[in-house]
Amino acid sequence: MAILGLKPFFKCVVFSSRLGFKKPDVRLFNLAMRRLAATPEESIYIGDNPQKDMEGTKQAGIKFILFGSGGKPNSDFKPDECFTNYSELLKILGEM
Repeated sequence: MAILGLKPFFKCVVFSSRLGFKKPDVRLFNLAMRRLAATPEESIYIGDNPQKDMEGTKQAGIKFILFGSGGKPNSDFKPDECFTNYSELLKILGEM
């Protein structure tokens, strides 16, 4: 994140490697929300892997936006929105 210059855009970063459990474990998403004092209703997660990203966010009650094709979900969960080009993202977020 620091190398890409993205660090200033995030108030909180949760690394599963430091916690001992990995996505889709709902604890990761709940911990991030607690650290940000955010509720599921005001949270959105953007990911590219339905198996790892979407299942955990949906269990936590968070809206999920799928980037790219991301493969086929292995669950009953469906993304709230999808996009393949980052130029689409601001419009999607504005509509949500």
